[in-house]
Amino acid sequence: MRPIQPRPLLFITVLSALVTGSLFPLQPTAFSSSPSAPSSSAAALYSRDNFGFNTSGALGDPIPNNTLVAYDRMQAANVGFARGPDCTWQQAEPDYTHQVWDLNLACDPSVDDLVSRNFQPVIRLWYSQPGCTTGDGTKFAPPCDYNQFYNYVYRVVSRYGPNANGFAPESAQDTAGYGQNKVLYYELGNEPNVPVSFHVAQSAAASTYARLLYYAYKAVHDADPSGKCQLVIGGLATGGVQTTPNFFTNVLNNTTYDAKDKFDIMNFHEYGDLADFDANLASFRTSLSAVGVGSKPIWVTETGHGTNASIPVQGAATEYPNTEQGQSDYISDMIPHILNAGVQKVFLFTSTDIPTITGTYCSHGVFYYTGYQCNQHGNPPSNATLMNKLGYTTLRSMISNLTKYSQTTVDLIPIGDTYIDSDLPTSNFGTSSSLIARYTISQTQTIYLKFDLSPYAAKNVTDIKLKIKTTRSSDAGSTYRQNVKLLGNPAWSELNLTWNLMRLNNQLDTENVPVLYTLTPPIASNTIYEFPLEPSFITPYLGKTVTFAIEDTSSDNFAINSRETADAPVLEITYAGP
Repeated sequence: MRPIQPRPLLFITVLSALVTGSLFPLQPTAFSSSPSAPSSSAAALYSRDNFGFNTSGALGDPIPNNTLVAYDRMQAANVGFARGPDCTWQQAEPDYTHQVWDLNLACDPSVDDLVSRNFQPVIRLWYSQPGCTTGDGTKFAPPCDYNQFYNYVYRVVSRYGPNANGFAPESAQDTAGYGQNKVLYYELGNEPNVPVSFHVAQSAAASTYARLLYYAYKAVHDADPSGKCQLVIGGLATGGVQTTPNFFTNVLNNTTYDAKDKFDIMNFHEYGDLADFDANLASFRTSLSAVGVGSKPIWVTETGHGTNASIPVQGAATEYPNTEQGQSDYISDMIPHILNAGVQKVFLFTSTDIPTITGTYCSHGVFYYTGYQCNQHGNPPSNATLMNKLGYTTLRSMISNLTKYSQTTVDLIPIGDTYIDSDLPTSNFGTSSSLIARYTISQTQTIYLKFDLSPYAAKNVTDIKLKIKTTRSSDAGSTYRQNVKLLGNPAWSELNLTWNLMRLNNQLDTENVPVLYTLTPPIASNTIYEFPLEPSFITPYLGKTVTFAIEDTSSDNFAINSRETADAPVLEITYAGP
Protein backbone atom coordinates (compact mmCIF):
# COMPACT_ATOMS: atom_id res chain seq x y z
CA MET A 1 0.00 0.00 0.00
CA ARG A 2 1.27 3.46 -0.84
CA PRO A 3 2.12 5.73 2.11
CA ILE A 4 -0.14 8.76 2.50
CA GLN A 5 1.50 11.73 0.81
CA PRO A 6 0.65 15.42 0.82
CA ARG A 7 -1.50 16.18 -2.21
CA PRO A 8 -0.65 19.17 -4.41
CA LEU A 9 -3.38 21.78 -4.65
CA LEU A 10 -4.29 21.65 -8.32
CA PHE A 11 -6.54 24.66 -8.74
CA ILE A 12 -8.01 23.64 -12.07
CA THR A 13 -11.24 25.43 -11.28
CA VAL A 14 -13.88 25.79 -13.98
CA LEU A 15 -16.53 28.36 -14.77
CA SER A 16 -20.22 27.47 -14.77
CA ALA A 17 -22.42 28.55 -17.65
CA LEU A 18 -23.92 32.00 -17.15
CA VAL A 19 -22.09 32.29 -13.84
CA THR A 20 -22.87 35.48 -11.98
CA GLY A 21 -20.36 35.21 -9.18
CA SER A 22 -17.41 37.47 -8.43
CA LEU A 23 -13.81 36.98 -7.44
CA PHE A 24 -14.71 36.95 -3.75
CA PRO A 25 -14.78 33.68 -1.77
CA LEU A 26 -18.02 31.74 -1.88
CA GLN A 27 -20.50 33.12 0.59
CA PRO A 28 -23.37 31.39 2.41
CA THR A 29 -26.52 31.04 0.31
CA ALA A 30 -29.94 29.59 0.88
CA PHE A 31 -31.43 26.53 -0.80
CA SER A 32 -34.18 27.52 -3.22
CA SER A 33 -36.28 24.59 -2.04
CA SER A 34 -36.21 21.72 0.37
CA PRO A 35 -33.26 19.48 -0.51
CA SER A 36 -35.44 16.43 0.02
CA ALA A 37 -37.70 17.15 -2.96
CA PRO A 38 -37.05 18.05 -6.62
CA SER A 39 -38.11 21.49 -7.78
CA SER A 40 -38.46 23.10 -11.19
CA SER A 41 -38.67 26.62 -12.53
CA ALA A 42 -39.23 28.20 -15.92
CA ALA A 43 -36.90 30.87 -17.25
CA ALA A 44 -35.09 31.93 -20.40
CA LEU A 45 -32.15 29.83 -21.50
CA TYR A 46 -30.31 33.06 -22.24
CA SER A 47 -31.41 36.63 -21.69
CA ARG A 48 -30.65 39.81 -23.61
CA ASP A 49 -27.94 40.54 -21.03
CA ASN A 50 -25.83 37.73 -22.46
CA PHE A 51 -25.51 39.63 -25.75
CA GLY A 52 -23.65 42.85 -26.45
CA PHE A 53 -22.30 44.93 -29.32
CA ASN A 54 -19.42 47.34 -29.75
CA THR A 55 -20.47 50.93 -30.27
CA SER A 56 -17.22 51.83 -32.04
CA GLY A 57 -18.68 51.68 -35.54
CA ALA A 58 -21.82 53.59 -34.65
CA LEU A 59 -19.91 56.23 -32.67
CA GLY A 60 -17.68 56.81 -35.69
CA ASP A 61 -20.63 57.26 -38.00
CA PRO A 62 -20.25 60.55 -39.90
CA ILE A 63 -24.04 60.89 -39.99
CA PRO A 64 -24.97 61.46 -36.32
CA ASN A 65 -28.60 60.38 -36.55
CA ASN A 66 -27.54 57.02 -37.94
CA THR A 67 -25.67 56.31 -34.73
CA LEU A 68 -29.05 56.28 -33.05
CA VAL A 69 -30.54 54.24 -35.89
CA ALA A 70 -27.88 51.60 -35.29
CA TYR A 71 -28.68 51.63 -31.57
CA ASP A 72 -32.40 51.29 -32.27
CA ARG A 73 -31.78 48.27 -34.47
CA MET A 74 -29.59 46.61 -31.86
CA GLN A 75 -32.30 47.25 -29.29
CA ALA A 76 -34.83 45.64 -31.66
CA ALA A 77 -32.54 42.60 -31.86
CA ASN A 78 -32.83 42.30 -28.05
CA VAL A 79 -29.15 43.02 -27.38
CA GLY A 80 -28.71 44.06 -23.76
CA PHE A 81 -25.13 45.34 -23.41
CA ALA A 82 -23.10 47.97 -25.25
CA ARG A 83 -19.33 48.17 -25.07
CA GLY A 84 -18.79 51.89 -25.01
CA PRO A 85 -18.35 54.73 -24.79
CA ASP A 86 -14.76 55.59 -23.98
CA CYS A 87 -14.55 58.04 -21.10
CA THR A 88 -10.91 58.97 -21.31
CA TRP A 89 -9.08 60.84 -18.58
CA GLN A 90 -8.69 63.84 -20.87
CA GLN A 91 -12.44 63.90 -21.48
CA ALA A 92 -13.13 63.64 -17.77
CA GLU A 93 -10.53 66.22 -16.76
CA PRO A 94 -9.81 68.42 -19.79
CA ASP A 95 -7.82 70.93 -17.71
CA TYR A 96 -5.49 68.79 -15.63
CA THR A 97 -3.51 71.73 -14.28
CA HIS A 98 -6.59 73.31 -12.69
CA GLN A 99 -8.40 70.00 -12.01
CA VAL A 100 -11.44 70.94 -14.06
CA TRP A 101 -13.80 67.98 -14.46
CA ASP A 102 -16.28 68.02 -17.31
CA LEU A 103 -17.77 64.58 -17.83
CA ASN A 104 -21.21 66.00 -18.54
CA LEU A 105 -20.10 67.35 -21.92
CA ALA A 106 -17.87 64.43 -22.82
CA CYS A 107 -19.52 61.18 -21.80
CA ASP A 108 -23.06 61.95 -20.64
CA PRO A 109 -24.61 62.22 -24.14
CA SER A 110 -23.21 58.85 -25.25
CA VAL A 111 -24.16 57.15 -21.98
CA ASP A 112 -27.66 58.63 -22.13
CA ASP A 113 -28.16 57.50 -25.75
CA LEU A 114 -27.45 53.93 -24.64
CA VAL A 115 -29.25 53.91 -21.30
CA SER A 116 -32.39 55.42 -22.85
CA ARG A 117 -32.52 52.32 -25.08
CA ASN A 118 -32.18 49.98 -22.11
CA PHE A 119 -28.58 49.02 -22.87
CA GLN A 120 -26.14 48.47 -20.03
CA PRO A 121 -23.02 50.39 -21.12
CA VAL A 122 -19.50 49.19 -20.43
CA ILE A 123 -17.45 52.35 -20.02
CA ARG A 124 -13.87 52.02 -21.17
CA LEU A 125 -11.28 53.71 -18.99
CA TRP A 126 -7.83 54.70 -20.22
CA TYR A 127 -4.43 55.15 -18.67
CA SER A 128 -3.27 58.76 -18.98
CA GLN A 129 -3.82 62.19 -20.45
CA PRO A 130 -1.42 64.77 -21.90
CA GLY A 131 -1.12 66.52 -18.52
CA CYS A 132 -0.14 63.32 -16.73
CA THR A 133 1.75 60.82 -18.84
CA THR A 134 5.04 58.96 -18.81
CA GLY A 135 4.86 58.29 -22.52
CA ASP A 136 3.71 59.97 -25.69
CA GLY A 137 0.75 61.85 -24.25
CA THR A 138 -1.84 59.49 -25.70
CA LYS A 139 -4.42 57.55 -23.71
CA PHE A 140 -2.37 54.39 -24.32
CA ALA A 141 0.61 55.45 -22.18
CA PRO A 142 1.02 54.91 -18.41
CA PRO A 143 0.18 57.86 -16.13
CA CYS A 144 2.64 60.19 -14.47
CA ASP A 145 0.95 59.73 -11.09
CA TYR A 146 -1.04 56.64 -10.11
CA ASN A 147 -2.84 58.48 -7.32
CA GLN A 148 -4.16 60.94 -9.90
CA PHE A 149 -5.12 58.00 -12.11
CA TYR A 150 -7.05 56.64 -9.11
CA ASN A 151 -8.85 60.00 -8.79
CA TYR A 152 -9.87 59.87 -12.46
CA VAL A 153 -11.36 56.39 -12.15
CA TYR A 154 -13.00 57.27 -8.82
CA ARG A 155 -14.64 60.32 -10.40
CA VAL A 156 -16.00 58.39 -13.38
CA VAL A 157 -17.44 55.60 -11.24
CA SER A 158 -18.86 58.14 -8.79
CA ARG A 159 -20.65 59.86 -11.63
CA TYR A 160 -22.17 56.86 -13.38
CA GLY A 161 -22.31 54.36 -10.53
CA PRO A 162 -24.86 54.38 -7.69
CA ASN A 163 -22.96 56.66 -5.27
CA ALA A 164 -22.33 60.40 -5.66
CA ASN A 165 -19.58 60.28 -2.99
CA GLY A 166 -20.04 63.96 -2.16
CA PHE A 167 -19.69 65.20 -5.73
CA ALA A 168 -22.24 67.55 -7.26
CA PRO A 169 -22.79 69.21 -10.64
CA GLU A 170 -19.77 71.35 -11.44
CA SER A 171 -21.10 73.59 -14.17
CA ALA A 172 -24.34 75.26 -15.19
CA GLN A 173 -24.69 72.72 -18.02
CA ASP A 174 -24.32 69.78 -15.67
CA THR A 175 -27.84 68.92 -14.60
CA ALA A 176 -27.29 65.22 -13.92
CA GLY A 177 -24.54 65.38 -11.34
CA TYR A 178 -22.98 62.34 -9.72
CA GLY A 179 -24.42 59.06 -8.53
CA GLN A 180 -26.55 58.54 -11.63
CA ASN A 181 -26.67 54.73 -11.23
CA LYS A 182 -26.39 54.26 -15.01
CA VAL A 183 -23.23 52.19 -15.45
CA LEU A 184 -22.01 49.22 -13.41
CA TYR A 185 -19.18 47.91 -15.63
CA TYR A 186 -15.83 49.60 -16.33
CA GLU A 187 -13.20 48.16 -18.67
CA LEU A 188 -9.55 49.12 -18.24
CA GLY A 189 -8.17 49.87 -21.69
CA ASN A 190 -8.22 47.59 -24.69
CA GLU A 191 -5.84 44.83 -25.75
CA PRO A 192 -3.06 45.76 -23.31
CA ASN A 193 -1.17 42.70 -24.54
CA VAL A 194 -0.68 44.40 -27.92
CA PRO A 195 2.13 47.01 -28.08
CA VAL A 196 0.18 49.34 -30.38
CA SER A 197 -2.57 49.54 -27.72
CA PHE A 198 -0.32 49.83 -24.66
CA HIS A 199 2.63 52.15 -25.09
CA VAL A 200 5.16 50.65 -22.73
CA ALA A 201 8.15 48.38 -23.26
CA GLN A 202 7.02 44.78 -23.66
CA SER A 203 9.29 43.71 -20.83
CA ALA A 204 7.36 46.03 -18.48
CA ALA A 205 3.89 45.65 -19.98
CA ALA A 206 2.55 43.02 -17.56
CA SER A 207 3.88 44.66 -14.40
CA THR A 208 2.65 48.09 -15.52
CA TYR A 209 -0.81 46.79 -16.31
CA ALA A 210 -0.88 44.96 -12.96
CA ARG A 211 -0.20 48.29 -11.26
CA LEU A 212 -2.96 49.98 -13.25
CA LEU A 213 -5.36 47.19 -12.27
CA TYR A 214 -4.48 47.68 -8.62
CA TYR A 215 -5.36 51.38 -8.64
CA ALA A 216 -8.39 51.03 -10.93
CA TYR A 217 -9.84 48.15 -8.89
CA LYS A 218 -9.40 50.11 -5.66
CA ALA A 219 -11.02 53.19 -7.21
CA VAL A 220 -14.00 51.23 -8.58
CA HIS A 221 -14.70 49.49 -5.30
CA ASP A 222 -13.97 52.53 -3.14
CA ALA A 223 -16.44 54.52 -5.23
CA ASP A 224 -19.00 51.71 -4.87
CA PRO A 225 -18.36 49.64 -1.71
CA SER A 226 -21.56 47.66 -2.35
CA GLY A 227 -19.75 45.71 -5.10
CA LYS A 228 -22.35 46.45 -7.78
CA CYS A 229 -19.73 48.14 -9.95
CA GLN A 230 -17.26 45.74 -11.54
CA LEU A 231 -13.84 46.15 -13.16
CA VAL A 232 -13.39 44.31 -16.45
CA ILE A 233 -9.87 43.53 -17.63
CA GLY A 234 -9.10 45.14 -21.00
CA GLY A 235 -10.05 42.66 -23.72
CA LEU A 236 -6.96 40.58 -24.49
CA ALA A 237 -6.08 40.03 -28.13
CA THR A 238 -5.73 36.51 -29.53
CA GLY A 239 -4.89 35.14 -32.94
CA GLY A 240 -3.07 36.82 -35.78
CA VAL A 241 -1.71 39.92 -34.05
CA GLN A 242 1.58 40.71 -32.35
CA THR A 243 1.06 40.15 -28.64
CA THR A 244 3.32 40.50 -25.62
CA PRO A 245 4.54 36.99 -24.69
CA ASN A 246 3.03 35.51 -21.51
CA PHE A 247 1.29 38.80 -20.76
CA PHE A 248 -1.76 37.43 -18.94
CA THR A 249 0.17 34.82 -16.97
CA ASN A 250 2.67 37.46 -15.85
CA VAL A 251 -0.13 39.82 -14.82
CA LEU A 252 -1.81 37.09 -12.75
CA ASN A 253 1.46 36.16 -11.08
CA ASN A 254 2.37 39.73 -10.16
CA THR A 255 2.47 39.59 -6.36
CA THR A 256 3.55 43.20 -5.87
CA TYR A 257 0.02 44.33 -6.75
CA ASP A 258 -1.78 41.03 -6.09
CA ALA A 259 -3.09 41.37 -9.62
CA LYS A 260 -5.00 38.07 -9.70
CA ASP A 261 -7.51 39.61 -7.28
CA LYS A 262 -7.63 43.07 -8.81
CA PHE A 263 -10.24 42.58 -11.49
CA ASP A 264 -13.75 41.19 -11.36
CA ILE A 265 -14.20 39.92 -14.92
CA MET A 266 -11.72 38.35 -17.34
CA ASN A 267 -12.14 39.38 -20.96
CA PHE A 268 -10.67 38.46 -24.34
CA HIS A 269 -11.29 38.87 -28.08
CA GLU A 270 -11.95 36.11 -30.59
CA TYR A 271 -11.84 36.36 -34.40
CA GLY A 272 -10.77 32.79 -35.09
CA ASP A 273 -12.91 29.75 -35.70
CA LEU A 274 -14.55 27.46 -33.14
CA ALA A 275 -11.37 25.47 -32.54
CA ASP A 276 -9.35 28.65 -32.01
CA PHE A 277 -11.88 29.86 -29.47
CA ASP A 278 -11.86 26.55 -27.60
CA ALA A 279 -8.08 26.61 -27.36
CA ASN A 280 -7.97 30.25 -26.25
CA LEU A 281 -10.67 29.76 -23.62
CA ALA A 282 -8.96 26.65 -22.25
CA SER A 283 -5.66 28.52 -22.02
CA PHE A 284 -7.17 31.48 -20.15
CA ARG A 285 -9.06 29.18 -17.80
CA THR A 286 -5.89 27.26 -17.06
CA SER A 287 -4.05 30.50 -16.27
CA LEU A 288 -6.84 31.67 -13.95
CA SER A 289 -7.10 28.31 -12.21
CA ALA A 290 -3.35 28.05 -11.73
CA VAL A 291 -3.47 31.01 -9.33
CA GLY A 292 -6.72 29.96 -7.64
CA VAL A 293 -9.13 32.38 -9.33
CA GLY A 294 -10.75 30.06 -11.86
CA SER A 295 -14.23 31.14 -10.75
CA LYS A 296 -13.95 34.61 -12.26
CA PRO A 297 -16.58 35.30 -14.96
CA ILE A 298 -15.27 35.52 -18.52
CA TRP A 299 -16.52 37.78 -21.29
CA VAL A 300 -15.69 37.92 -24.99
CA THR A 301 -16.06 41.61 -25.86
CA GLU A 302 -15.11 41.32 -29.51
CA THR A 303 -16.01 38.68 -32.06
CA GLY A 304 -17.06 39.07 -35.65
CA HIS A 305 -16.18 38.66 -39.29
CA GLY A 306 -15.70 40.99 -42.25
CA THR A 307 -17.67 41.13 -45.50
CA ASN A 308 -15.22 42.84 -47.85
CA ALA A 309 -13.84 40.21 -50.22
CA SER A 310 -11.01 42.52 -51.33
CA ILE A 311 -9.42 42.32 -47.88
CA PRO A 312 -7.35 39.21 -47.13
CA VAL A 313 -9.24 36.71 -45.01
CA GLN A 314 -8.31 37.06 -41.34
CA GLY A 315 -9.05 34.99 -38.27
CA ALA A 316 -11.58 32.33 -39.22
CA ALA A 317 -9.67 31.50 -42.39
CA THR A 318 -11.25 29.39 -45.09
CA GLU A 319 -14.36 28.24 -43.21
CA TYR A 320 -15.93 31.69 -43.47
CA PRO A 321 -15.29 33.79 -46.59
CA ASN A 322 -15.31 37.58 -46.33
CA THR A 323 -18.85 37.91 -47.66
CA GLU A 324 -22.24 38.67 -46.13
CA GLN A 325 -23.02 34.95 -46.12
CA GLY A 326 -19.68 34.21 -44.49
CA GLN A 327 -20.35 36.80 -41.80
CA SER A 328 -23.84 35.42 -41.24
CA ASP A 329 -22.54 31.87 -40.87
CA TYR A 330 -19.83 33.04 -38.49
CA ILE A 331 -22.32 34.83 -36.25
CA SER A 332 -24.72 31.89 -36.16
CA ASP A 333 -21.92 29.45 -35.35
CA MET A 334 -19.64 31.43 -33.05
CA ILE A 335 -21.92 33.35 -30.70
CA PRO A 336 -23.93 30.34 -29.43
CA HIS A 337 -20.71 28.32 -29.22
CA ILE A 338 -19.10 30.97 -27.02
CA LEU A 339 -22.07 31.14 -24.66
CA ASN A 340 -22.51 27.38 -24.50
CA ALA A 341 -18.88 27.13 -23.40
CA GLY A 342 -19.74 29.05 -20.24
CA VAL A 343 -18.69 32.58 -21.26
CA GLN A 344 -21.02 35.01 -19.51
CA LYS A 345 -21.41 37.64 -22.26
CA VAL A 346 -20.40 37.95 -25.89
CA PHE A 347 -20.18 41.22 -27.82
CA LEU A 348 -20.40 41.54 -31.59
CA PHE A 349 -17.75 43.64 -33.31
CA THR A 350 -19.15 45.86 -34.57
CA SER A 351 -22.41 47.66 -35.31
CA THR A 352 -21.61 49.74 -38.40
CA ASP A 353 -18.93 49.47 -41.08
CA ILE A 354 -16.44 52.30 -40.72
CA PRO A 355 -15.94 53.92 -44.14
CA THR A 356 -13.06 56.15 -43.03
CA ILE A 357 -10.61 53.38 -42.11
CA THR A 358 -8.88 50.66 -44.07
CA GLY A 359 -7.77 47.20 -43.12
CA THR A 360 -9.07 44.04 -41.59
CA TYR A 361 -11.87 45.34 -39.38
CA CYS A 362 -13.50 48.09 -41.47
CA SER A 363 -16.24 45.80 -42.81
CA HIS A 364 -17.07 43.89 -39.60
CA GLY A 365 -20.29 45.84 -39.04
CA VAL A 366 -23.77 44.45 -39.59
CA PHE A 367 -24.88 47.82 -41.03
CA TYR A 368 -23.32 49.73 -43.93
CA TYR A 369 -23.71 52.52 -46.48
CA THR A 370 -23.92 51.29 -50.06
CA GLY A 371 -20.60 51.99 -51.76
CA TYR A 372 -18.99 53.45 -48.63
CA GLN A 373 -16.99 50.73 -46.94
CA CYS A 374 -13.32 50.55 -46.02
CA ASN A 375 -12.43 54.06 -47.25
CA GLN A 376 -13.38 53.30 -50.84
CA HIS A 377 -15.03 56.67 -51.34
CA GLY A 378 -14.63 58.58 -48.08
CA ASN A 379 -17.57 59.56 -45.91
CA PRO A 380 -21.07 58.96 -47.27
CA PRO A 381 -23.34 61.93 -47.93
CA SER A 382 -25.64 63.16 -45.19
CA ASN A 383 -28.70 61.68 -46.90
CA ALA A 384 -27.21 58.19 -47.14
CA THR A 385 -29.31 55.35 -45.75
CA LEU A 386 -27.97 52.87 -43.23
CA MET A 387 -28.47 49.38 -44.67
CA ASN A 388 -28.77 46.02 -42.91
CA LYS A 389 -26.48 43.16 -43.81
CA LEU A 390 -27.54 39.54 -43.73
CA GLY A 391 -25.52 39.27 -40.51
CA TYR A 392 -27.94 41.59 -38.71
CA THR A 393 -30.94 39.48 -39.71
CA THR A 394 -29.06 36.40 -38.52
CA LEU A 395 -28.11 38.06 -35.23
CA ARG A 396 -31.67 39.10 -34.54
CA SER A 397 -33.09 35.66 -35.35
CA MET A 398 -30.39 33.87 -33.37
CA ILE A 399 -30.96 35.93 -30.22
CA SER A 400 -34.70 35.35 -30.52
CA ASN A 401 -34.13 31.60 -30.70
CA LEU A 402 -31.63 31.53 -27.85
CA THR A 403 -33.83 33.52 -25.48
CA LYS A 404 -37.19 31.84 -26.07
CA TYR A 405 -36.64 28.39 -24.62
CA SER A 406 -37.67 27.44 -21.11
CA GLN A 407 -35.35 25.76 -18.69
CA THR A 408 -36.00 23.50 -15.73
CA THR A 409 -34.12 23.26 -12.46
CA VAL A 410 -34.14 20.12 -10.31
CA ASP A 411 -32.57 19.50 -6.91
CA LEU A 412 -31.19 15.98 -6.44
CA ILE A 413 -30.14 14.46 -3.13
CA PRO A 414 -27.45 11.76 -3.16
CA ILE A 415 -28.36 8.13 -3.66
CA GLY A 416 -25.31 7.37 -1.56
CA ASP A 417 -22.95 9.35 0.65
CA THR A 418 -20.25 8.44 3.12
CA TYR A 419 -16.66 9.15 4.11
CA ILE A 420 -13.57 7.03 4.58
CA ASP A 421 -10.89 7.23 7.26
CA SER A 422 -7.33 5.98 6.85
CA ASP A 423 -7.05 5.51 10.65
CA LEU A 424 -10.07 3.17 10.53
CA PRO A 425 -9.39 1.37 7.25
CA THR A 426 -12.14 -1.26 7.61
CA SER A 427 -14.84 0.99 9.07
CA ASN A 428 -17.88 2.13 7.11
CA PHE A 429 -19.72 5.40 7.80
CA GLY A 430 -22.58 5.09 5.30
CA THR A 431 -25.34 5.69 7.85
CA SER A 432 -23.62 8.57 9.63
CA SER A 433 -25.54 11.85 9.91
CA SER A 434 -22.35 13.83 9.29
CA LEU A 435 -19.61 13.46 6.70
CA ILE A 436 -16.07 14.47 7.58
CA ALA A 437 -13.06 15.59 5.54
CA ARG A 438 -9.60 15.96 7.08
CA TYR A 439 -6.01 15.72 5.96
CA THR A 440 -2.71 15.29 7.77
CA ILE A 441 0.51 13.50 6.88
CA SER A 442 -0.66 10.50 8.87
CA GLN A 443 -4.45 10.57 8.43
CA THR A 444 -6.90 11.26 5.61
CA GLN A 445 -10.69 11.45 5.68
CA THR A 446 -12.48 11.95 2.36
CA ILE A 447 -16.18 12.54 1.63
CA TYR A 448 -17.94 10.74 -1.26
CA LEU A 449 -21.28 11.79 -2.80
CA LYS A 450 -23.12 9.81 -5.51
CA PHE A 451 -26.01 11.22 -7.57
CA ASP A 452 -28.33 9.51 -10.06
CA LEU A 453 -28.37 11.32 -13.43
CA SER A 454 -30.15 8.54 -15.33
CA PRO A 455 -33.31 10.65 -16.04
CA TYR A 456 -31.25 13.37 -17.77
CA ALA A 457 -29.49 11.46 -20.55
CA ALA A 458 -30.88 13.61 -23.36
CA LYS A 459 -30.97 16.93 -21.55
CA ASN A 460 -29.05 20.09 -22.50
CA VAL A 461 -27.60 20.95 -19.08
CA THR A 462 -26.80 24.67 -18.86
CA ASP A 463 -25.95 25.07 -15.18
CA ILE A 464 -24.99 22.80 -12.31
CA LYS A 465 -24.23 23.46 -8.64
CA LEU A 466 -23.27 21.26 -5.72
CA LYS A 467 -24.75 22.55 -2.45
CA ILE A 468 -23.74 21.39 1.02
CA LYS A 469 -24.46 22.52 4.56
CA THR A 470 -21.94 22.29 7.37
CA THR A 471 -23.09 20.67 10.61
CA ARG A 472 -23.91 22.55 13.79
CA SER A 473 -20.77 21.27 15.50
CA SER A 474 -18.46 24.08 16.56
CA ASP A 475 -15.57 22.49 14.66
CA ALA A 476 -17.51 21.76 11.46
CA GLY A 477 -16.15 24.82 9.68
CA SER A 478 -12.59 25.36 8.56
CA THR A 479 -9.93 27.96 7.98
CA TYR A 480 -8.57 25.97 5.04
CA ARG A 481 -9.66 25.27 1.47
CA GLN A 482 -12.01 22.40 0.65
CA ASN A 483 -11.60 20.85 -2.80
CA VAL A 484 -14.34 19.21 -4.87
CA LYS A 485 -13.26 16.52 -7.36
CA LEU A 486 -15.19 14.66 -10.06
CA LEU A 487 -14.60 10.91 -10.04
CA GLY A 488 -16.99 9.98 -12.84
CA ASN A 489 -19.10 6.83 -12.65
CA PRO A 490 -17.36 4.34 -10.34
CA ALA A 491 -19.28 1.49 -8.73
CA TRP A 492 -19.58 1.71 -4.94
CA SER A 493 -22.13 1.45 -2.14
CA GLU A 494 -22.39 3.73 0.85
CA LEU A 495 -22.95 0.69 3.10
CA ASN A 496 -19.68 -1.05 2.25
CA LEU A 497 -17.18 1.62 1.18
CA THR A 498 -14.12 1.70 3.45
CA TRP A 499 -10.60 3.06 3.20
CA ASN A 500 -9.29 -0.37 2.23
CA LEU A 501 -11.91 -0.82 -0.50
CA MET A 502 -11.08 2.62 -1.87
CA ARG A 503 -7.43 1.60 -2.17
CA LEU A 504 -8.49 -1.42 -4.23
CA ASN A 505 -10.67 0.61 -6.59
CA ASN A 506 -8.57 2.98 -8.71
CA GLN A 507 -11.69 4.91 -9.79
CA LEU A 508 -12.21 6.02 -6.19
CA ASP A 509 -8.63 7.15 -5.64
CA THR A 510 -8.59 10.96 -5.61
CA GLU A 511 -4.86 11.50 -5.46
CA ASN A 512 -4.25 12.46 -9.10
CA VAL A 513 -7.70 13.84 -9.90
CA PRO A 514 -7.86 17.59 -10.73
CA VAL A 515 -9.90 19.96 -8.60
CA LEU A 516 -13.28 21.04 -9.98
CA TYR A 517 -13.91 23.78 -7.45
CA THR A 518 -12.43 25.11 -4.24
CA LEU A 519 -14.40 26.42 -1.27
CA THR A 520 -12.37 29.29 0.11
CA PRO A 521 -12.17 29.98 3.87
CA PRO A 522 -13.30 31.14 6.30
CA ILE A 523 -15.91 28.38 6.38
CA ALA A 524 -18.48 28.53 9.19
CA SER A 525 -20.49 25.81 10.86
CA ASN A 526 -24.27 25.45 10.23
CA THR A 527 -23.95 27.30 6.90
CA ILE A 528 -24.91 26.48 3.31
CA TYR A 529 -22.27 26.70 0.57
CA GLU A 530 -22.49 26.33 -3.20
CA PHE A 531 -19.97 24.97 -5.68
CA PRO A 532 -20.79 26.13 -9.25
CA LEU A 533 -19.52 23.47 -11.66
CA GLU A 534 -18.81 23.42 -15.39
CA PRO A 535 -21.75 21.70 -17.19
CA SER A 536 -19.56 20.20 -19.92
CA PHE A 537 -17.67 18.21 -17.28
CA ILE A 538 -20.93 16.55 -16.20
CA THR A 539 -22.32 15.86 -19.69
CA PRO A 540 -20.51 12.50 -20.13
CA TYR A 541 -22.30 11.18 -17.03
CA LEU A 542 -25.85 12.15 -17.95
CA GLY A 543 -27.87 8.95 -17.98
CA LYS A 544 -25.51 7.39 -15.41
CA THR A 545 -24.49 7.97 -11.82
CA VAL A 546 -21.80 10.49 -10.95
CA THR A 547 -19.55 10.65 -7.90
CA PHE A 548 -17.92 13.66 -6.30
CA ALA A 549 -15.26 13.68 -3.59
CA ILE A 550 -14.61 16.48 -1.10
CA GLU A 551 -11.14 16.75 0.39
CA ASP A 552 -9.82 18.94 3.18
CA THR A 553 -6.40 20.47 2.69
CA SER A 554 -5.47 20.53 6.38
CA SER A 555 -5.90 18.92 9.78
CA ASP A 556 -8.78 21.31 10.52
CA ASN A 557 -11.92 19.12 10.39
CA PHE A 558 -14.62 19.93 7.84
CA ALA A 559 -18.04 18.34 8.48
CA ILE A 560 -21.26 18.45 6.44
CA ASN A 561 -24.73 16.98 6.88
CA SER A 562 -25.41 13.68 5.13
CA ARG A 563 -28.48 12.52 3.23
CA GLU A 564 -29.75 10.98 6.45
CA THR A 565 -30.60 14.51 7.66
CA ALA A 566 -33.02 17.24 6.56
CA ASP A 567 -30.03 19.25 5.29
CA ALA A 568 -28.73 16.71 2.80
CA PRO A 569 -26.29 17.66 0.03
CA VAL A 570 -27.99 18.77 -3.18
CA LEU A 571 -26.92 18.66 -6.81
CA GLU A 572 -28.87 21.42 -8.57
CA ILE A 573 -29.18 20.80 -12.32
CA THR A 574 -30.63 23.28 -14.81
CA TYR A 575 -31.39 22.12 -18.34
CA ALA A 576 -32.98 23.69 -21.41
CA GLY A 577 -36.24 22.58 -22.92
CA PRO A 578 -38.88 20.18 -21.58
